[in-house]
Amino acid sequence: MNASYVFEALRAHMRARGMTYEDLASAVKLSESAIKKIFAKGDCSLSRLDQICAVIQVDLSEIARGAPRQRNRINQLTREQEQELADHIRLLIVAVCTMQGLRFEEIVSLYKLTEAQCVALLARLDKIGFLDLLPHNRYRLLVARTFRWIPDGPIMRWAKAHASDYFDHLFTGPGETLRVVNVR
Repeated sequence: MNASYVFEALRAHMRARGMTYEDLASAVKLSESAIKKIFAKGDCSLSRLDQICAVIQVDLSEIARGAPRQRNRINQLTREQEQELADHIRLLIVAVCTMQGLRFEEIVSLYKLTEAQCVALLARLDKIGFLDLLPHNRYRLLVARTFRWIPDGPIMRWAKAHASDYFDHLFTGPGETLRVVNVR
């Protein structure tokens, strides 16, 4: 495995997470041009490579097995999978956080979960096929960047029920549409 392969695989993992060089630079406290130089030359210290891998949430062993394959990504959950998320608000919150690329430590801190609670929620998301739980509380999403909730499915119904004053319109007229966008 040569250096160009490693950095090409890192780029693929960044794309799969919707992450830019600017995002990575900010997370590792370098300039965007320094990150671009590292990727262009395919050269950095092992400690820097470890730091980059931590931000991208990928292990070198995973890179050795190959870059993420888009065909393995899912665009939509089943009704049963969505219903499980809608029935458990903390599970839904952690799912949305993982879709936004938050690290384990950030999820625990932001939502005041214990590490054990967060691991249990990530394990449930792994079990329903939303992500793969990796060693050291890292994860790999199995949902595509184009992922969307089922129209009028359990998540949309949950959102409507919890924001009924906003969703008091049916959105069924010509040219009208309703789409739930994931935010924290």
